[in-house]
Amino acid sequence: GGGQVVRECLRKAWLVLYDLGPNRSHWTWGRLHPVRFHGFSGLGARFDPWELDARPYPGTAHTVLAAAYDPLDPFAVRVASTVRLVFDAGALGESLVSVAPGESEHPGNAYFQDQLEPWLEGRPGLLATGTLLVEETSVARLRLEPVD
Repeated sequence: GGGQVVRECLRKAWLVLYDLGPNRSHWTWGRLHPVRFHGFSGLGARFDPWELDARPYPGTAHTVLAAAYDPLDPFAVRVASTVRLVFDAGALGESLVSVAPGESEHPGNAYFQDQLEPWLEGRPGLLATGTLLVEETSVARLRLEPVD
């Protein structure tokens, strides 16, 4: 009955605390609340699944770092906000953006998970849209011309 349920919950809680170790300063929500990225890349009819290592994630369903959890999968993140945009109405050409895990969706691309660490740390990057700022921060110029 109910006593067995309570004993099982206490046993599971003890195992989690044991895994966290004796130092209570390490008992953080982020370590109990991991985020994992799963996906697939496809070429033609062939799809290759991929998964990134689990990372501690501090958010909840009620914070800016939105991350609803699943209590049945030791509090693993079930839904997270992977794209964040911040616009300043006084400087629309200098917005902030955060995209996880990266700019590319292909695991073989160098930009596949380049934004993961800044996203986890809450450090968005500059999204330059103003002409002067785009020209100043560009690393290359792409020029498209019609073919005769």
